[in-house]
Amino acid sequence: MDKKDGFIWMNGEFLDWRNAKVHVLTHGLHYGSGAFEGIRSYNGQMFKAREHFERLFRSGEVLKIEIQHSIDELIKTSDYLLKMNNIPDAYIRPLIFKGAETTRLNGKCSDNIMIACWELKNYFDTEKFNNGIKVTFSEYLKPSKKYMPSDVKISGLYALNLIVKNSIDSEKFDDAIMLDEFGFVTECTTSNIFMVKNNILYTPIADCFLNGITRQTIINIAQKNNIKFEEKKISQDEILKADEIFITGTAVEIMPITQIDDKVFHAGEITKKIIELYKNEVNNASI
Repeated sequence: MDKKDGFIWMNGEFLDWRNAKVHVLTHGLHYGSGAFEGIRSYNGQMFKAREHFERLFRSGEVLKIEIQHSIDELIKTSDYLLKMNNIPDAYIRPLIFKGAETTRLNGKCSDNIMIACWELKNYFDTEKFNNGIKVTFSEYLKPSKKYMPSDVKISGLYALNLIVKNSIDSEKFDDAIMLDEFGFVTECTTSNIFMVKNNILYTPIADCFLNGITRQTIINIAQKNNIKFEEKKISQDEILKADEIFITGTAVEIMPITQIDDKVFHAGEITKKIIELYKNEVNNASI
């Protein structure tokens, strides 16, 4: 990623991609004192950019990082960056982070912001995109919001997701489902999860994990298109008895789960319908 051509915007300047660097003692690198977003663009038009930047500001408030630009300015900058890099179908990564002025845990550091973008058409390869992914259950549990904030995308909080991803056999599985401390389904490492049972769409209540913007979009799509929908606690046993299962996220979009451990599933009519409705939504993208 560090040897691409193009431009990255950092602290108000457009820099050559290869010259966008920070010091090794950057606070965010040592303590995870940063926050990020992932935004998609389709045909040069960003999807839900405003919602993403609003969440970035909420993350900044938790970390005491002050963003010296308005949401409108950041949207305009991102749009210009897409054009500079000539990438219509892109993944856009805004990041805020504490600088290298001190390594004290709560020492006074500069507040930094950068935005990069790169081409992204499909997160998974064509085979997985067509056939779905295989997942397992993680041995690690998702902690409740008593132990950490769950409605922000703070870099340090993603250490658990990374550990979960690294703990699975990547030759057999693409991802893992995390349970909460009571044994209920929460999410996968970078995506929310939905299941269908008896023609009703279900998703776990977002009480200890991120209420993803794609998750919110799917809920809205279901409600607008008369798809029966319910948020509820979903047990490990219940999800194994589902008729259809899929994950959602900005990068992964909508991806069917076709296997959990040895249990095989198929992408059914509701999953296929939601995929098509979501495609229509993003192809008419607005900020």
